[in-house]
Amino acid sequence: MKRVVIPMVVLALIAYALSGMYSVGPSQRGVQTFMGRPAGMPRTPGLHIHAPWPIGGVRLVDVSMVRSTNVKFEWPGERGHRCYLLTGDENVVELALQVHYVVSDPVVFVYADKRPDVLLGMAARADSVAILSGMGVDDALTIGRPVIAARLKDWMNRTIARHLGVQVTSVLITKLTPPVQVRAAFAAVASAKADQARRINDAYGDRNRRLPRARANALNIQTTAQAKVRELLDRTQGWIDAFNRSLLRYKAAPMVTMTALLTSELPRAIGRVHLILVDPAKVGTLFLGGLPPPYNQVVTGSTGHRK
Repeated sequence: MKRVVIPMVVLALIAYALSGMYSVGPSQRGVQTFMGRPAGMPRTPGLHIHAPWPIGGVRLVDVSMVRSTNVKFEWPGERGHRCYLLTGDENVVELALQVHYVVSDPVVFVYADKRPDVLLGMAARADSVAILSGMGVDDALTIGRPVIAARLKDWMNRTIARHLGVQVTSVLITKLTPPVQVRAAFAAVASAKADQARRINDAYGDRNRRLPRARANALNIQTTAQAKVRELLDRTQGWIDAFNRSLLRYKAAPMVTMTALLTSELPRAIGRVHLILVDPAKVGTLFLGGLPPPYNQVVTGSTGHRK
């Protein structure tokens, strides 16, 4: 009898001692316990052993899995009854979130509250109220989504997340809209602002197209005007110099200079005069070429007037 019992007891003791062997997967960490308390650092992937039950135990925690929780804003104890959040300019909006997190400290995660989703949701609601109270409704509905998400993530990681042994990786805003009663008005305002922005962009684009052309035209006009001014100044200076030379010659020899001027300028002046000799005894119409009507017709004779 003893020969049978003793080997069986030994085998049972060996099996009991080996019952503490366990393996940790690649994405897991093992939290060993001894008498209900954590025993050392979390175990890395591989084969390990702990004290047999009930003296020791192990909790395997997946540290690579991304967990998530949906956060809705409802009245306590009344599911389906939405509550609105007040913005900084005393408007109201509807908000819904999705918080994604991973386990950052397996030991804290094992011994912390068994409802991390609930606590993270409560923290997200409180932080959302604080953030929206400092923003206007226009900013919240347009450029405020990434700002709200980033602030929520930062605030939750600095407050409650580390006490739960988790790290918030991202916050997704699944809903951020005005109430149904005024949604059409907000949509009209948003459309008007988008149209205003489009018109401003079109105006700036037209300005950018016209401005280089206008500057080139202005530079061309300025260059042409400067060249014309230089030409006129040079021509005028030439006339002044010629007059001064004539004046000096006149002062030196008045009669000689006057005779020379009359000799040179009088034929030029007379050459511009056209003389028409009409016989007063003849009556009729004389046509003058090169002049527009009615100046090209002259009635000759007793009447003696122009038509």
